[in-house]
Amino acid sequence: MKSSFKKSDIIKYMIIALVAYLSKQVMDHLLDSVVDKKTEQIANEQKQEEQEEAKTQVISGTIQGHDYVDLGLSVKWATCNVGAENPWDYGDYFAWGETETKNSYIEENSSTYGVSFSDLENYRLIDEYGNLTFDYDAASKNWGEGWRMPNSKECDELVNECRWTWSIFNGVNGYKVTGKNGNWIFLPAAAGSSDTSSYLVGSIGYYWSSAVYESLSIYGLSIYACRLYFDSDRRSTDYDCRNNGRTVRPVTE
Repeated sequence: MKSSFKKSDIIKYMIIALVAYLSKQVMDHLLDSVVDKKTEQIANEQKQEEQEEAKTQVISGTIQGHDYVDLGLSVKWATCNVGAENPWDYGDYFAWGETETKNSYIEENSSTYGVSFSDLENYRLIDEYGNLTFDYDAASKNWGEGWRMPNSKECDELVNECRWTWSIFNGVNGYKVTGKNGNWIFLPAAAGSSDTSSYLVGSIGYYWSSAVYESLSIYGLSIYACRLYFDSDRRSTDYDCRNNGRTVRPVTE
């Protein structure tokens, strides 16, 4: 049976198919371009919102060149970590009871790991309430008079009496912590340093309190201190080994 298709018809259909293919390629490219522009627009809008939000943070006062916010709690909280210039900066890491950073955070170079409550008190590292004294408090020593590390009750107060919202601030994960009066601070998920490396940065936050933790010991050694802990699902005041490098958010009366 002789085909009814002419050579010219075949060429015509091939041209139509080619045009359809090229049109699809052009449309896909244009669609990708629109999506990319939309993604970029959303990112720019979010960044602009974050910048605007930073401008609206209420600064209640300044001590020794460092700002604080009144959240309606028993103490006022600094806007930044020790060693940070902005609320979203991680800042420096300290072992508990130490006021300088170091290259590694291990048991052997910790000044408080294994030191009992009574010896900490005898050496005047802590006061009668179990909190670090001025010379061993990273906030006091680095920021000066008027600043100190929060104690465990003040960390509990921050956890229990504020609204915590997991947020991205200037590209950094962390919590926006809002007091009942509407004022807020940002705590970046700075994680911490154990041994010589940092880990889980952007996922969790470890913030030292000034309080020693005596309820647990290992092999008779006193090795713990209280800390503020959070991840994207929970936050609490618990305990940590004193040798670990953690961030510090100061408070003032």
